[in-house]
Amino acid sequence: DLPEAWLFTVPYWSYSMTGAENRPHVACFTLDGRTHFLSAFMDWTQSNASEPYCTPYLFDGSMSVHGGVRYRAKTDGARNPCYERFVWSASASPTCCRPSPTRPRRTAR
Repeated sequence: DLPEAWLFTVPYWSYSMTGAENRPHVACFTLDGRTHFLSAFMDWTQSNASEPYCTPYLFDGSMSVHGGVRYRAKTDGARNPCYERFVWSASASPTCCRPSPTRPRRTAR
């Protein structure tokens, strides 16, 4: 139970194509007088999902910063194989918890 906890919206990132209602969040909390930050973002370079979604909440000692991913049926009715990678970050610095998954290595030409 964290008495001093809040969610910070990542202002420049949205999972929605129509607006700002589906934004990832960073969890912020104070512990022993120090502020800490926690984030969990999907690595979009390592995903077979159809779409990510966010359902952040802070309620009665529970907190969620990310919703997850959805696998929708393709036009032939099949779904992609489940393959995901989430990147978790915990730090006393908010800049260390920004979304920054690794980039795939380029092959030599």
